[in-house]
Amino acid sequence: MVIVLTRRFRRGVYGVFYAELATRYPVNAGEAAYVDAGFGWPLLASLVGGFVALSGMVSASAVAVGASGYLGGLTGLSSPVLIVAIVGTMGLIAWWGINQSVKVAGAITLLEIFGLVFVIAWGFGMSERSGGFNG
Repeated sequence: MVIVLTRRFRRGVYGVFYAELATRYPVNAGEAAYVDAGFGWPLLASLVGGFVALSGMVSASAVAVGASGYLGGLTGLSSPVLIVAIVGTMGLIAWWGINQSVKVAGAITLLEIFGLVFVIAWGFGMSERSGGFNG
């Protein structure tokens, strides 16, 4: 219990520090700007920015591979075709513009919420309510 509370406190402190940096250096570069301001080494800041971009690419790849597994089961298409389609669609949405990307993300979030509500309602409809929670 003490370890969990210590971790939560530490993460809260990190969050406060990060929020302070974000207010002192309100630029879009994020971590790269903080490294540049803290160390004054443009090469190190570029390296950090490159690693941040690389981590975003790896995350997007993981999402595409995971989604292709689900979509492949529904559509019967092969994973490589679906991965290219997913990455291409994400790239087109990002190229379209920030405002549109936010709207698409909001629409996807609403779709996820409605899907969860549907599954919960369907589950309640399929359950037997004879003996309460204990059966």
